[in-house]
Amino acid sequence: MARPESDLETDDRLSLSGEIDLRRDPAAARRLRRDVTERRSKSRINEPFPTRVWGIDDAGQAFQIDCVIDNMSSNGVYLRIPRRVNSGDEISLVIRLLSNVDSGASTLVRGQVLRHEPQADGLHGIALAIEHYEFL
Repeated sequence: MARPESDLETDDRLSLSGEIDLRRDPAAARRLRRDVTERRSKSRINEPFPTRVWGIDDAGQAFQIDCVIDNMSSNGVYLRIPRRVNSGDEISLVIRLLSNVDSGASTLVRGQVLRHEPQADGLHGIALAIEHYEFL
């Protein structure tokens, strides 16, 4: 069944986030969309869940730090810690998924550092690919 022309035109004007692109030139919008790749394929939760992280830093020193995560998806976590870790290293987390102050589940996460980003406040942003998780 053929779709009405107006539906096709609207689909061509959708941005990566699903919003309608208001550019007057649909061909330019299509070129731009081809050039921009959305890196995140999964929805993210932006909640500061309490977290304990441990691993080995770039100086070879073991560390264990309490922090909060910035965001997470089904296959990744982003957090900021005061230690630098190398891309490719493995770190572990226990994340408390709080539903309120007194309750919630905890999960153990092991993952590989995809990248670290030095922050202006001296912390290091860590992008972690989840390799294994289990609820505790």
